[in-house]
Amino acid sequence: MNYDALRKEIENAEYITIYRHINPDCDATGSQFALQNWIKENWNTKHVYAVGKEVNTQGYWPSNDIVNDVIIQKSLAIVCDTANTARIDDMRYAQAKRILKVDHHPNHEPFGDVMFVNDHAAAVCEILTDFFASQNDLIFSKKTATYLYKGLLTDTLNYTTNNTTPNTLQCGAILASKGLDLSSISHEVFDNSIKGFQFTGYVISHTKIIEEHMAYVVIPKEDHEAYGLDAGQARSYVGKLGNVRDFHIWAVFNQRMSENGTIIYDGSLRSKKTPINDIAEKYGGGGHPCAAGVKNLSEEDFQEILSLLVARI
Repeated sequence: MNYDALRKEIENAEYITIYRHINPDCDATGSQFALQNWIKENWNTKHVYAVGKEVNTQGYWPSNDIVNDVIIQKSLAIVCDTANTARIDDMRYAQAKRILKVDHHPNHEPFGDVMFVNDHAAAVCEILTDFFASQNDLIFSKKTATYLYKGLLTDTLNYTTNNTTPNTLQCGAILASKGLDLSSISHEVFDNSIKGFQFTGYVISHTKIIEEHMAYVVIPKEDHEAYGLDAGQARSYVGKLGNVRDFHIWAVFNQRMSENGTIIYDGSLRSKKTPINDIAEKYGGGGHPCAAGVKNLSEEDFQEILSLLVARI
């Protein structure tokens, strides 16, 4: 990746707005706030804003900035951890004077004036760690490193995903060297509430298994709301099925009502090694080879996806 070009883009901009995807996870918010903080600490005259309406409740994060259209129109927009434009949390990014994409998903939808995409990286926080560490003349603070470590730790599920590489671990070591309290950060992003603990039991008890190696859960809206969780938070429990040795592919689906009164499904799909993102893409979703998402599935779509996932095993 051409880090000199990325730095030049930042240096040339007086106003910068930073975006990430809807339903943000820690890699999205971690890369966004780390980049904002790093720029502010190194160029204190620049106007840098972290934009977005939705909130990440996994861990503790700053509030997003409220930015008017005039600022966006004269800004460099940097979109982090977002594979396709439909998932950007604030469509005003398109009004920006210049747009950069910084991502680690397969680049099936190129967008922006310049793209800095490395789909071999386990997280955008890994990409930014490499970038910041390569700029030896600039400040790389503990605060910036803390945001990055949260994203790297969670996107790799404690360095257990199959896209974790020696470079991923090296980046973790670079961040740890900034004096981070690794234990506290791990508890912050992974510890559960009592309600969350109880919901884990719900997910496990409602899991359906097909041919021993495929598992899935369907969660009606009223059920996850009874535990104080929104739809995105409920789907994040897909990881609770990932530690079962016999499950090769697993998924969590939310049910909700469409405007015309029919049931539709949103889903998070996972696998240990089997590529599944092409199945998600067939239904308007996408993601990584072994971690993908889909939205707005009809009942027919939902049944077809189950069949395709079982066949893939």
